[in-house]
Amino acid sequence: MPVRRQTLQEWFLDYQLRHEWKRRFFNPVSLDVDVTALAEAYEAKGRPAPWSAIIVKAAALLAERVPAVNRVVFRTFYGTRVVDFDQIIVNFPMLRSREGQPVLSAITIPEPHRLSIEMIRDVIRAGRRRKLSDTKVTKYVVGPNTFLNRLRLKLLHATVVNFPHLYVKLGGGGLSVTSLLFLSDESVRCRVTPYGMTAMTIGALTVSREAGGRRLLHLGLGFDHTALRGDEGAVAAQTLARILQSRDPEMLAQFV
Repeated sequence: MPVRRQTLQEWFLDYQLRHEWKRRFFNPVSLDVDVTALAEAYEAKGRPAPWSAIIVKAAALLAERVPAVNRVVFRTFYGTRVVDFDQIIVNFPMLRSREGQPVLSAITIPEPHRLSIEMIRDVIRAGRRRKLSDTKVTKYVVGPNTFLNRLRLKLLHATVVNFPHLYVKLGGGGLSVTSLLFLSDESVRCRVTPYGMTAMTIGALTVSREAGGRRLLHLGLGFDHTALRGDEGAVAAQTLARILQSRDPEMLAQFV
């Protein structure tokens, strides 16, 4: 049984998660949304529904309607600070490949509520193609797990989480969406809650086919209760569901 040290990437993920758990209070929410209208609209076009892009756009539309979700609480060395974002930017983690090995990275998608679904998909594709050397953080986690590399990441992390204006200047968003938990097997159901530094993190889990042909999108929502009151979180979850399950032609046209 081999015993090894963490890779630098594993160590940094561990470091960030421990930091978040110490400073936030997360409320896990499971949300099952009837997306039959969306699924049928794509089936009529002979194309699979691009759920990642759809949820990114739905999250941005949610932030338009419930601005409280577009927020990050920072626990700085000089006190707690709250950023209510003027612009809607969605953080989107993704897996990249380097020498055949997966590398966790992320992009930000500005103003996705103003983009078509195909334009959002183009942004995601471009993010996957981008050289790791052109990334702001990921390029620092692909090296060996040495003291100096860990120190550099600690300093980078401390700078960003202690200076909210720098986070904003670097293009960080107030809302997060992840598809890393998505299961393509419709027969498998899972209940997982994604967590992040934003007030709300949305994770697509799976899309199932129910009796009568209904399609249900199973989402995991992670609310930072230090950033959102319970009533705000409830309104956000209901509003997100209404956006995704709407049969209104004007709303459907934004997604298809």
